[in-house]
Amino acid sequence: INLFITPSNYVPPGLVSPATVSLSPGSNNTSLAVLPAFPTLWINEVLAENGTGLLDAFGEREPWIEIYNPSTNTVSLDGLYLSSSYTNLTNWAFPAGHSLTGGQFLVVFCDGQPGQTTNAELHTGFRLAAASGAVALTRLYSNAPQVLDYVNYAGLHTDRSYGSYPDGQPFDRQEFFYVTPGGTNDGRSAPLTVFVNEWLAGNVANLADPADGQFNDWFELYNPTTNAVELAGYYLTDTFTNKTKFLITTNMAHVIAPLGHLLVWADNQAGQNTVAGVPRPDLHVNFQLALGGEAIGLFAADGTTIDFISFGPQTNDVSQGRFPDGAAGIYYMPGTVTPRAVNQLAGGPANVAPVLDGVGNKVLYLGQSLNFTATATDSNVPAQGLTFTLDAGAPAGASLSGAGVFTWTPGVLGTNLLTVRVTDNGTPPLDDHETITVAVLARPGFSRARLNGQNYELTWGTRAGQTYAVEYKDDLAAPLWTPLQTNTALGDSLSLTNATTNSSQRFFRLRSVP
Repeated sequence: INLFITPSNYVPPGLVSPATVSLSPGSNNTSLAVLPAFPTLWINEVLAENGTGLLDAFGEREPWIEIYNPSTNTVSLDGLYLSSSYTNLTNWAFPAGHSLTGGQFLVVFCDGQPGQTTNAELHTGFRLAAASGAVALTRLYSNAPQVLDYVNYAGLHTDRSYGSYPDGQPFDRQEFFYVTPGGTNDGRSAPLTVFVNEWLAGNVANLADPADGQFNDWFELYNPTTNAVELAGYYLTDTFTNKTKFLITTNMAHVIAPLGHLLVWADNQAGQNTVAGVPRPDLHVNFQLALGGEAIGLFAADGTTIDFISFGPQTNDVSQGRFPDGAAGIYYMPGTVTPRAVNQLAGGPANVAPVLDGVGNKVLYLGQSLNFTATATDSNVPAQGLTFTLDAGAPAGASLSGAGVFTWTPGVLGTNLLTVRVTDNGTPPLDDHETITVAVLARPGFSRARLNGQNYELTWGTRAGQTYAVEYKDDLAAPLWTPLQTNTALGDSLSLTNATTNSSQRFFRLRSVP
């Protein structure tokens, strides 16, 4: 008897199964016997086409399988076989003396090169078929092979493996992006960049579904990368609370070309994904879109969000989507519905450059700090986000935050140029700027002071256009200074004369007035 174990007649390892010693078709079974316990071994992972992965001891990248012992006991491999054909289940026998300890993973290279086998590395006498094939782990009982575990794989990609997740069971198996020879399987989904790019929730007369001629809801997926993207194994949904509402499989449209688009009909008619067994070019899902507002999401099998958008009330035959393709900005696109093509905003809102409010030239004295906040306006509706920056060439230590707050404490005298720029986040981004001068002066001081009779004569250096105030006290202990003169300089100096007939002493102070 050749006993093939399938999910319908599978007996878990460690249990025993009754079997007949002789055949008795058409009559009662006779002479029950007990099979030996099944060893706790599983074919845990299979990699059929090794392009860039694990090297064997000879520096070659060959197909391999991984066998796993989930028990706490050591299990001998003596008397066990591997095969890639169900018609020859004892194709290759494990060399004597090999075993797996509890929790151990064993990699076996299935490369058709048994002469490369050593105590440390096993190589089978058969080679796994690329892409699609099978591998079985067997033993002999009463001189007939019994299948202990088997794996059938189909459409397996280069450098992708297929196996059990979680480890050590035959019911939940999947293709792995993260390959783990000799270790625990990693069920995380492959990284993917795809956007929900455009949607039409009120398709009254815009685009007819080629499958049935009906005007159904639709949305579009966009691949911004330069490589084709495969969506098989990912899920589409119209609600965040059910991420696995519709599974994309290889039996339907599931590939998006580089920089390409895939149209998805949200018509609740998933049966239209094939015609005569051939996938249609568009995808059909098992939900519809709500004109009053809803959501569209693309999720990986592990629950990772690839893209998710929610939208408010829609207008019949007016689509909404990202502009440009894949961007964060979402717009209504009246008159420019573009299923399966690049989104357009013809007749839609055009970005307008922001306007920087005047900053003006600045003057300060060495030891002072310059602080101001730049502001700007934006006429777009809704308004764009604005970011402030300093152009290259600003003096050392000067800083301008993205919100427009400028700070600088100069360390040397001189005149400095700096350019304040504001940029919006529109498409394309636009900006406005102003270049200002910042003069750093020595602290003001009297260059000449003398008593001429009963008059004090004071002179000080100035900067044209700057205002200066002179104040005095007759008693330094007095709480306040008395204003004497405030003038705006027209040249490089100012002077004054102050009569002191009523005072035996006088103290003067010079200030620069903003």
